[in-house]
Amino acid sequence: MMETLQEIFVSYDLRDIEIFNDQEQLLYLFKKKGQLYTLKDNSGKTIYTLKKRAKGFIIVTSFEYVVNEGPEQLQAVFHSWKPRLKLSVQKDNFLTIVHKSNKFSLFKNNNQVALMTKKLFYLGSSSYSYKLTFKSNFTEDLLLLIICSCLTIVSWDKSHSTNDADFNLDLGLIGPEYKSFNPSWL
Repeated sequence: MMETLQEIFVSYDLRDIEIFNDQEQLLYLFKKKGQLYTLKDNSGKTIYTLKKRAKGFIIVTSFEYVVNEGPEQLQAVFHSWKPRLKLSVQKDNFLTIVHKSNKFSLFKNNNQVALMTKKLFYLGSSSYSYKLTFKSNFTEDLLLLIICSCLTIVSWDKSHSTNDADFNLDLGLIGPEYKSFNPSWL
């Protein structure tokens, strides 16, 4: 029996990330203000506030995110060389890997649980540039998947400006991968 998949959509403009369900209802808002990142629900209530700290040098830069405010402690580190984000929450470890062809794999404790894809090109200020696909039975950790996705986007995606361009093209990762994409996941 094939597992059912669900999708949510992500819009990003360098300051804000908006997360929508497939009926275009806002679920979460991830806002950047300086070195602070705040995840809010659709009523505006703050769920997490994370602080970013840069570590390393230009090519091997890594960013560490720590909780200033939130229901549980989590720590995330993004590595720019062979791009990936590791998120630790209590006994669980999440990993987001940036692949070639605008694909991102999301793992929980070494098991792939989601896939994020980014549009190759879009016109003007596209509504959704990312799509997060996950197994329907994986809803208990959906909030952590969203945090992983958002932190990966703000750490990795430098292709967006204010989306004033009429046409945007993003080839994605052109350097080495941490791990190759597994097309058989879906």
